[in-house]
Amino acid sequence: MTKKTDQKTTTKSVNKPTNKSWLITRLKDCGYPVDRLDTLEYQESDNRKFSILLDHGVSSIIITCYKDRTFHYYDGNRLFPIRNKYITESVEVIIENLHEKGVINKHWTYADKNTAIREYNQQRLGIIVK
Repeated sequence: MTKKTDQKTTTKSVNKPTNKSWLITRLKDCGYPVDRLDTLEYQESDNRKFSILLDHGVSSIIITCYKDRTFHYYDGNRLFPIRNKYITESVEVIIENLHEKGVINKHWTYADKNTAIREYNQQRLGIIVK
C-alpha cells in the first residue's frame, strides 16, 4: 500500500510483522494464543514499538518489536537467551524461531479447525467424547 504525501511516495508497512495487528492476526491464524499488551505505551524516544504476550500460562513469551525491525523474545531465559534479537521482515521467520525452541503449543480452540489436533488434545486432557 502506498501513500502519497507532499509529492513523495512512501511505503506503509501494513503486511509486515512490524505492524502489531498484522503480527497478531498471523500468529492467531497459526493457532497461537496471543494477548495484546495495549496498556504498555512506549514513549517516542523509546526504541520499542509494541509488545505482545504469546501463549500465556504455558510458555509465556513476551515478543517485543523495535523500531529498527528487530524482535526480542523474553521468557525469563528459559528457551530464548536474554540478549538475542532477530531481524526479520517475515512472520514465517518468527514462527520458525518459535518452533526451533519447541514452542508449538496450539490454543485449544485451534482444534476445532483440525481433527487430528482435536483428537490429540482430547487424549492429552483425558476428555471422553461420545
